[in-house]
Amino acid sequence: MVKDYWNPLGANTAKKFKVGDLVSWKLLGPEKNKDFGIIIEISEAPRGGRAVILAKMVRFRDNNTTLVPIMSIKKVVENKSNEI
Repeated sequence: MVKDYWNPLGANTAKKFKVGDLVSWKLLGPEKNKDFGIIIEISEAPRGGRAVILAKMVRFRDNNTTLVPIMSIKKVVENKSNEI
């Protein structure tokens, strides 16, 4: 059996995050503002022929969910409890 040597993109970064963490990420565009939210799910999905780890978050500004590659987010506050 051939071992798969390709880990999903962002696998090492994903170890730093968990559901309930408060995170920030930069928005694309000329203004380059920051957005803030809480992670509600961490999943793996194929993107461009390779598996990528994505974080699904609830944004504070409009309470909508968004998917962002986990490598693009920074932790602001860590969830210390087992409950959300």
